[in-house]
Amino acid sequence: RIREGKLLAERFLASPDVFLDDLATHRDIALPILQDAYGEQATSAADRRQKLHAAYGLARYQPTPELLEWLTGQVATLDASEFVMMQRALQELLKAQQRQAGPYVQTQLQRALTMKQRFIEMRWLLMGLALGESTQLDKYCAAKPDPSDTTELMLDLAKVPIDLAWLSELLDQPSAVKPDTRYLLCLVIGGLQGSGVAAQRTLEQLYRTAPDAGTHAAARWALLQQGTSWDTLDSMIAGSGENDAEASERDWYVTPDGRATMVRIRSYPEFRLGPVRDGGDSYSEVAYPAHWTAEDLAPVDEFWMSDREVSVATFRAVCPEHPRLDTEEAKADDRRPMWGVNWFEAVIFCNRLSRSHQLTPYYDVNESLYDWEQGIWNPNREPFLFPSIPNLAGTGYRLPTEREWEYACRALSTTAYSFGGEANHLSFFGWFAGKSSPAACGSLHPSRWGLSDMHGNVWEWCWERSDDGRWGTGEWKAWWDAVLTKRTSRVLRGGSFD
Repeated sequence: RIREGKLLAERFLASPDVFLDDLATHRDIALPILQDAYGEQATSAADRRQKLHAAYGLARYQPTPELLEWLTGQVATLDASEFVMMQRALQELLKAQQRQAGPYVQTQLQRALTMKQRFIEMRWLLMGLALGESTQLDKYCAAKPDPSDTTELMLDLAKVPIDLAWLSELLDQPSAVKPDTRYLLCLVIGGLQGSGVAAQRTLEQLYRTAPDAGTHAAARWALLQQGTSWDTLDSMIAGSGENDAEASERDWYVTPDGRATMVRIRSYPEFRLGPVRDGGDSYSEVAYPAHWTAEDLAPVDEFWMSDREVSVATFRAVCPEHPRLDTEEAKADDRRPMWGVNWFEAVIFCNRLSRSHQLTPYYDVNESLYDWEQGIWNPNREPFLFPSIPNLAGTGYRLPTEREWEYACRALSTTAYSFGGEANHLSFFGWFAGKSSPAACGSLHPSRWGLSDMHGNVWEWCWERSDDGRWGTGEWKAWWDAVLTKRTSRVLRGGSFD
């Protein structure tokens, strides 16, 4: 029996998960061996791992406050592969001492904040999630007027050694992780190299089934970073249409032709968008609330929006006569956004796409009057006199109003960008001036509402006119007048490329 107990202890130190329960029958022999292993000085990574394994066994069969204190201090030096063991050992000790995980985790987080130990704070945020205490992590990730700390958290977590299989296992429990937190953790996984099979499987599952558009889009982006092809991604959600069995539970669906994903932009009546009259993305540049009109204070109603810009491939399928489609740039990558499209052509595209999906077009227009080669509406008429009014009975696709575009872009933020006020972070979310050409649609981080390319890439048309004198004077007005003369007097938002 003594020989069996010693052998069992040795096996446990090598594979603790397999032999933990078996120690119960030989604890009188095995525990002294574990105590010796725990008491030894760790001079290498292998020694530290064995000491942690011994602590795990003692946490089950001989828990003490000193053991909890020692384990707590090891969080700072954990190897990525040791997260699971630490989590289980802490769970055993907290249970034995009848302590709640919440106050314990909050104490460790407060200590890290007081000592300004950001790295340790990141680890306790993740360990708290594993222990069922994610209050602070959820606060970081939740939508807020200034989401700068959320973006900082995403970037900092990507620097922390993490066992991705362990993190993926946590994400496999949808009810235990809030949507905003799940969205951010998908982006974190996407920012790490070598995701492994477990993370890949979890991301694929979230991409197919996550009800919120933010997690769906973040999982897609993470899969792209891990090498999954666009064609594979498209095939994964090919049947996720507007009317499938799970559609009512999702905030996104795939259009009938499989070329676009529409996301629900929910209405939050308590959010005050404020004036949208300057064509800029910065909330801080608008008038003070005391000067806001009733329209500025009115909530934005719910609507649906494409999760990314219209690609060359999609535009070619709907409007093949556009002359830009014959250029080398268009042929080089049909997943890039279609560019060089004027407002007339955007409206025609919406109507044609509506008809192809058996929807009633939103605009009353006569396409035969449009000259595709010259890019104008009826060469014999003033191009600004575009004969189009919304069809109130229309059920199809349309351009967003400027307020809708601004609301969707902000995602409840009030900072210069949807991710906060720090321009240095723009490269994660926007493809902007200085690049040689537009990026493929959806290449960069999506917003928490599942929208990509709202910052940067190509300019995006809105419905309203912009020739009402609100564009100021001087060089800016001269530049804008040139744009209007070339195209039409309608609002452009977003990007850097024409």
